[in-house]
Amino acid sequence: MGYWLFKFKQPGGFEAMREETYGFTQLASHVRVSAQPGDELVIYNIEGKHVAAVVRVIGPVFEREEQTEHAERWRYAVPTEPLLIAPRGPKRPVAGRNFRRIDEAEFRELERVVKVNSR
Repeated sequence: MGYWLFKFKQPGGFEAMREETYGFTQLASHVRVSAQPGDELVIYNIEGKHVAAVVRVIGPVFEREEQTEHAERWRYAVPTEPLLIAPRGPKRPVAGRNFRRIDEAEFRELERVVKVNSR
């Protein structure tokens, strides 16, 4: 199992991010990502410095076929299952590039932030 950080730049905040990810069940990218079924991801919104969710990859990466502007820009997606969702939480910077592997210690720390602020 691998651990990943997935960053969004969603100025519309948590609800816009939830809508864009179909309730945190699908994460889109402009490149084919390396996450595999069983891997866990932390979702972070750069705009609000908000650690928003932890999800598990439940299927292989696929190429999106819908004919929308969003799908054209973000051609690839990975199906996910939400494990923890935090609609609010403290502002917290998270360094590093988007969609990168993180070690278990960093994952657990970010997961803790989501857990403390989840519903």
